[in-house]
Amino acid sequence: MESIDVKGFRKKNKIKQIQLAEFLGVSQSFLSQIENGTRALPEDKLDKILSHTEWDSSDLTIKGNVIN
Repeated sequence: MESIDVKGFRKKNKIKQIQLAEFLGVSQSFLSQIENGTRALPEDKLDKILSHTEWDSSDLTIKGNVIN
């Protein structure tokens, strides 16, 4: 999985880190590692983010390229 700007997405949508972690079913420390680039966002978690219709994922990017 490529590096995804989860932190930028989260901040744009005004989602707290703990809220997104709980939504994804991961620990806050795991999400922090994803945001800091030390872990990759699993594809199933990316799919879960993209399926949430109340969040704007229009500029969620993989290394600068829009993914949806």
